[in-house]
Amino acid sequence: MSKLLFFDIDGTLIDCNLGIYSISDNVKEALDKLKENGHDVFLATGRCKCF
Repeated sequence: MSKLLFFDIDGTLIDCNLGIYSISDNVKEALDKLKENGHDVFLATGRCKCF
């Protein structure tokens, strides 16, 4: 059964407080694997459009 998966960006996939400003290759690979397995992956953020 496929699932809808939502991931928060700030503080979860990246953490500016720790100097992590982009999604790591490992996380990208994991998200790609989820999509390959038929799941729908969405990124959530409270950031404005200009980011």
